Amino acid sequence: MNSGRGGFYAGTVLEDMDFQERFLRNFLAFLSITCVEFVRSEGPAKDEEIKLREISRAISSIVQIINIVSTTKE
Repeated sequence: MNSGRGGFYAGTVLEDMDFQERFLRNFLAFLSITCVEFVRSEGPAKDEEIKLREISRAISSIVQIINIVSTTKE
């Protein structure tokens, strides 16, 4: 699942206020979907360099997840 935020919250005092992933994990678990990976894009509102870096990082994460899932299923 891809999630985006305008700023950075992971590892800060605001992390506890970011309930998006916790809510979605709990809701999906209620539906018996427990294998969920989140790909975050944080900080695009800060500046263009951060935005491009985070998009690149997110794409790399997606590729890693696809590789893990495809090797696990074989």
